[in-house]
Amino acid sequence: QDELVESSTGGRFYYKPVTVDGLELKLEPCQPSIGTIVHGIDFAQPLSPTVVRFLRELWLERRALVFRDQGHITREQMVTMAEYFGEVGAPFGEREHVPNSPVDLNQQIKVPGIPDMLVLPSDEDVPNAAAAWHCDATWQPRPPMGSVLMCREAPPVGGDTLFCDCYGMWAGLSKKTKERV
Repeated sequence: QDELVESSTGGRFYYKPVTVDGLELKLEPCQPSIGTIVHGIDFAQPLSPTVVRFLRELWLERRALVFRDQGHITREQMVTMAEYFGEVGAPFGEREHVPNSPVDLNQQIKVPGIPDMLVLPSDEDVPNAAAAWHCDATWQPRPPMGSVLMCREAPPVGGDTLFCDCYGMWAGLSKKTKERV
């Protein structure tokens, strides 16, 4: 697919230009098999069903989407954005989840009017709030298909969110290893 990728002014990043329902987007691949940064979306504005369908198909194909510069959206707009991709579930997979550690109690901030949002502040009082949390809830009878994350303020070093392409890993295994697994 490299022949479809263009260079930005100054070669800062490479992208595939697309127009969806009159909206001009730039799709910047993060890695060959996973992740795309989508430039040109503002989740403070409603999206057409055509754009939503395009983004959902892109997400299913690339498995991780990044939308930069969305720090201006409200929490309610973030919920609307998440609903574009499917039904919004509860943090930890349970509406009335009780943390099993006193440390976890310091990390939970309930948002009035938005019961399915979990806020993880990280500051001097709780310096490692985002270091070991997860929200996959894979033990549920109907596990979530994905997660929506927003970073309002990133540290100058670290703070990375990493993704792994398990489909790509499986495809790279030998036939013998696949049979053993």
